[in-house]
Amino acid sequence: MPASHALSQSYLAEAEAAIRRIADTQAGAIEQAADAVAHSLKSGGLLYLFGTGHSASVAVEPYHRAGSLVPIRPIVEPAMTLHSQPA
Repeated sequence: MPASHALSQSYLAEAEAAIRRIADTQAGAIEQAADAVAHSLKSGGLLYLFGTGHSASVAVEPYHRAGSLVPIRPIVEPAMTLHSQPA
């Protein structure tokens, strides 16, 4: 078995373990957050998303996606993304 295969299998096993830990320890908090967002949207609220650098994609991905929820508002400051030269 090539070393790269062993490394990729190790990486996948660690990723699965991390997701399992999140599911085991954070399921309640994730459900509460989902309920709060659903309640807000149902009541006419907006979902504001924010990110800087690479995580700005978290804010813009759902907003620009065809068929996405209409009440999504990204908060993206161009100076804090990687789309422009630093000053």
